[in-house]
Amino acid sequence: MVQLARGEGEPAPGECVAEEHWLVRATRPAEVRLVLALCNDGYGASGAGSAWRWSSVREFQLSPPRPLSQASSSFHTMNRAVADR
Repeated sequence: MVQLARGEGEPAPGECVAEEHWLVRATRPAEVRLVLALCNDGYGASGAGSAWRWSSVREFQLSPPRPLSQASSSFHTMNRAVADR
């Protein structure tokens, strides 16, 4: 796997930080395949004052490519009794 981050420094407001994950196999000819493309726009970031925290996990099989599982959770830092699952 190769991780590629596009751009430098802090993004301008409303822009995102693009990130790609590529599968590279040392075969002849080489196999190169985009596995995941992300864009973090900073929405909900704790540095921006949000009290919400969340986690999202996705598991993929690379060969042959297919999704295996997905899970997510969230909580409010001021009241952990409030949760969205």
